[in-house]
Amino acid sequence: MKTEQLRWSTEQGWTGFTLPSKLAAHLVIVFGEKNLLKTERFFQPLKDLYPKSTLLGCSTAGEIYGAQVVDGEIIATAIEFEHTEIQGNYLSVKDYENSFAAGAKLAQTFDLDGLVHLFLLTDGLAVNGSDLIAGLRSQLPESVKVTGGMAGDGSRFEETLVIWNEALQLAGFLHFLAESGFAR
Repeated sequence: MKTEQLRWSTEQGWTGFTLPSKLAAHLVIVFGEKNLLKTERFFQPLKDLYPKSTLLGCSTAGEIYGAQVVDGEIIATAIEFEHTEIQGNYLSVKDYENSFAAGAKLAQTFDLDGLVHLFLLTDGLAVNGSDLIAGLRSQLPESVKVTGGMAGDGSRFEETLVIWNEALQLAGFLHFLAESGFAR
């Protein structure tokens, strides 16, 4: 596995990489301040730099860049895998009776053969995280690792965003990425 991390600010745009990128990223994970993400000015340069990647992310209450915790920026980590297949998708929790039912449905969307890891990002306000994970776990084999988090909104708790490729989603969306094979 190879990675590179980039940093975006209003003043400088993207920094932390060289052109052309030597990384053929399969996945780019993006975390950033909600209002900055809403400008959407950061999307196209990322897609140009990593044209074959899946873009996944969410709004936060602080971003991590290397060993620094920063605020009011967008941080992207590009990942190139050697022996890992990834698949991803999203669904709306509003289409289900509750977070448990959404989690159970989410687990049923995967081909479980070879599934080793599930990375999940979800809206931080409209989703009950404990119920979501309980629903997910009710349908997944014990061997599948689950990690991820819930989108933040600084200290405001008004609105959170989740990112799926070029779309920003509000309220109640789950974005997930499944890894099959050996992650490296």
